[in-house]
Amino acid sequence: GVKEAKIERMFTMCGNLRALTLLVSVSLFTCEKINERTVPNVDEVRTPFDVGNCECTRDAATLSKGEEHLRLLLRVSSVRLVSTLQSLAHQANAEINFLVQRSKYKLYEEMRNEFPRLMSQPSIGDSIEELIHKLRNQLFISTDLSPQRIEKEMEKAVQNFFMQILPPTFLCMTTGPCRSVTQSYANCLRNNSPSWKTFYGTEPKEMAAKLRTAILKYRIMEKTIDKLHRSVVEIEAVNITCIARFTAVVYCGLQCSKLEGSGSPVGYCSDACTNAVRNCLGESAADWDSFVTILRKLSID
Repeated sequence: GVKEAKIERMFTMCGNLRALTLLVSVSLFTCEKINERTVPNVDEVRTPFDVGNCECTRDAATLSKGEEHLRLLLRVSSVRLVSTLQSLAHQANAEINFLVQRSKYKLYEEMRNEFPRLMSQPSIGDSIEELIHKLRNQLFISTDLSPQRIEKEMEKAVQNFFMQILPPTFLCMTTGPCRSVTQSYANCLRNNSPSWKTFYGTEPKEMAAKLRTAILKYRIMEKTIDKLHRSVVEIEAVNITCIARFTAVVYCGLQCSKLEGSGSPVGYCSDACTNAVRNCLGESAADWDSFVTILRKLSID
């Protein structure tokens, strides 16, 4: 459907971070060309020069130029992801809100068809609205809640719902037309509702468990999207070592390689460079794949 298509497009956009890693690694971390017959350990591969020994990388103006260049690369590569993740967050919020609304009206419709006399009682509608309101609070509340806390809150909300509809159910379902009773009689029914909960069997508990599962899935999805968004926003927070190494290759490559005396041209080094740029980008790149996996699984479930 539309949701799956949007999420799939988001996963395609997620590839931009990997492309970003590749883009920066090409110019950021390089090594000497390796003999084709040599198969070195990735951990043993290093840049062809020591950044700390190259005077060019200690020049403030050159470092500033390198930093500006690096941040521009990161910013350009991340801007599309930021927009996509924001759209995905709004889409998820709108869709869960729609599902809650649809469930509410479906409940009204089914009860009108099955129990028309019962729906003539204002308290029934009020009870449904109160349950939906509590469900919305658990879905969209901004504070973090543990699964146990959510479970208790929903069990309480569902139990209250059944207790509230029991008196009008008794008055409308057992004697033909809904009976009108005195206020004291109505109060007596309401006060004794907890002792009648056994008549509902396991339905309230099962209903609360299903609502809890749905709430947890949505909140995990929401938090995952938020973490992905934060990772992209914070991707420009590179450290000085990263900037120095970028500057050494892009602006000081010839001088620094001559300092080492190798005289060899600087070439691309795939695995080592990718691993190095992941460290340069910090936790953003390291956590990205796991976040995307979580989001994909939740969208399927």
